Amino acid sequence: MIHAVIVSPRALLVRGLRELLTSSRVALVVGTLRTVEELPALLHAQHPQLLVLDLDVEGLDEPTTLHRILRARPGIRILGVDCGGDPSIAKRIARSRLGLVVSSNAGDDELLDMLDALAPAQRARARTHPVPGAKAATLTPRQCEVLTGVADGLSNRQIASALGLSEGTVKRHLFRAFRVVEASSRIDAVNRARALGLIGEQETSIVARRRRGVSRGA
Repeated sequence: MIHAVIVSPRALLVRGLRELLTSSRVALVVGTLRTVEELPALLHAQHPQLLVLDLDVEGLDEPTTLHRILRARPGIRILGVDCGGDPSIAKRIARSRLGLVVSSNAGDDELLDMLDALAPAQRARARTHPVPGAKAATLTPRQCEVLTGVADGLSNRQIASALGLSEGTVKRHLFRAFRVVEASSRIDAVNRARALGLIGEQETSIVARRRRGVSRGA
């Protein structure tokens, strides 16, 4: 599990982000701040891989602030939360190539998609031991169907067509399955799900069976 720091003067935003990161097992929050003034010292002390940054936080509008953050923790990934402040800050985050920006009005799924896109490599490096309780991990029947479709080599579009779902719904099921098994890629998800006994080694998914049925009827 990666380590994260949250910086925002908004107590409700900090609380919501902390609960989301903790409950989804995306990251362990190792520190929170209301301003960026003490951020470099916290980065040196805690060595987080992820910084969740309210783009309206006091002091962030100074041109050198982002550079100081990156010098304090080279390679850190930044998720900027746009609360309607100065748009130039969001542009600087994007230009750094180390971060993404999401609206403060985004839903949980969108936030988690962003976080997973930002830090899959860090998550893989941080995971040196199985996550506590991983043996008790469970997938929903639909997540099993989607994941075994991946194991059969099908694309998201093919899985969606076979199951009568939208491609976006398939992506959500797959992303949640990734979180359950703590995977960093499609292949990793299949291998970890099989290792945990959540899908069979030689299992042929209903997705593949339906796809073959469609092909024969064509």
